[in-house]
Amino acid sequence: MGRRLDAAKMHFGRDTTGLLTGGHHALIHTRSLEFDELRPYVAGDDVRDIDWKATARSGHTLIKRFVSEKHHKVVVVADAGRNTAGLAPSGELKRDVAEHIIGAIGLITLPRSDEIGMVFGDARGCLDIRLRRGETHIEYLLHRFHQHTTTNPGASDVLVQLDWTARHYRHRSVVVVVSDEP
Repeated sequence: MGRRLDAAKMHFGRDTTGLLTGGHHALIHTRSLEFDELRPYVAGDDVRDIDWKATARSGHTLIKRFVSEKHHKVVVVADAGRNTAGLAPSGELKRDVAEHIIGAIGLITLPRSDEIGMVFGDARGCLDIRLRRGETHIEYLLHRFHQHTTTNPGASDVLVQLDWTARHYRHRSVVVVVSDEP
């Protein structure tokens, strides 16, 4: 793992399995790896879906049904303005706390191969990092956030990022807001 993701892991812990479980399942007629059940053959079913071994054992023509699991799309909306240069009640810089939170969210998405993206910025505008998977992408998110918060950020205004997200992200997703604004 990268340096920033390792730092988040130290603060968050190692066991992130099960924190974003659930996904949404869709029954479809396809050949995927998630077997659901056997059901009786109905006229019009695809012959390729017939389970010949189960049919031979039962004496009735049976069809395999599969479940396709849809993965989560997680969008982190983060304030990367001047407020992140302040100190948190714990004495840490708010940008470091925000980085750990973003890294923790990234760690949660790893085991299920969920996609994660980020919209961040300040009152001047937004930067959008599109949805992708993997450790390298999460480390990239953290690097870009750190880079923006340490090089002359503008005034904080998370509403700019929220408005941009509402206008540009139209698919079902989990939105996590990282900000110190009420």
